[in-house]
Amino acid sequence: MDTKELKIIHAAIQSFATHGYHATSIQDIADACGIAKGTIYKYFPSKEALFESVFIYHSESIVKQIQELTADPHLSPKQKLITQIHFQIKGYLERKDFNFIFFKEIPIKDKRKIKKVMRKTKAQIMLREQELLCAHYGDQIKPYVWDMVIALQGMVKEHLMIATEAKAPIHPEVIADIIVKRMDIIIFALKDHTDTPLMAESAIQDFLGIVSATQARDDQIKQILKEIEVKLCEISQPKLYQSYTLLLEEIALEEPRLFLIDALLSYLEKEPALQALIPKIKKLLL
Repeated sequence: MDTKELKIIHAAIQSFATHGYHATSIQDIADACGIAKGTIYKYFPSKEALFESVFIYHSESIVKQIQELTADPHLSPKQKLITQIHFQIKGYLERKDFNFIFFKEIPIKDKRKIKKVMRKTKAQIMLREQELLCAHYGDQIKPYVWDMVIALQGMVKEHLMIATEAKAPIHPEVIADIIVKRMDIIIFALKDHTDTPLMAESAIQDFLGIVSATQARDDQIKQILKEIEVKLCEISQPKLYQSYTLLLEEIALEEPRLFLIDALLSYLEKEPALQALIPKIKKLLL
């Protein structure tokens, strides 16, 4: 991501959070960036595509920061666990306006790709919590670790939701410390239990496997589309690029029309420069 694209995304985050998704126009974001409206369309074909990129950027930033914060060798496993929870709560407060817009303003049909990103982010956070719980509590937790991951997420999520609705003060450091103390009590009681874990390892691995497989496919599609775009820019054929833009819009739909995707790809395949790429993406999309 180059400097200008990043600048557009940051301006979009601020505009969406301040004015709302529907009240924000591409021109508003261009004005905030101090660039021409057409420049934004070079990076993002529509406001929907820009919002999607903003959400992906947000999600990837969360995971990256969690990994960096909890990688500090000077922190104990318990301190790392508290740090992760603290960051999640602090991040929730910082992104509250943006999250409100996403869940209240964006129609469900516009969330297909974003849902995949949410699922990937959730899986990555769960895996990190599992590692930290095992590191802090040791072997006694291993049979029940996924139950504890779910319990931990539930405590954080429900506390934030209720506190927000009640307009109660939220202090991230205090909450993170107390939640880990509550986990201490729960996990201490596990030493006397031999019952079957509520969340089976196989179910979790299926969930994580689905996320990994879906993400791998999406990454392949994204990479091939980027290669197609590069080729189209090199040959400079407006009609072909228009078909490519229509293809992107169709792929982004909740229920993409496969016959139309097939027709657009077949049209693009007539261009010699794309003949090696189109069959690859057909296998993934059709």
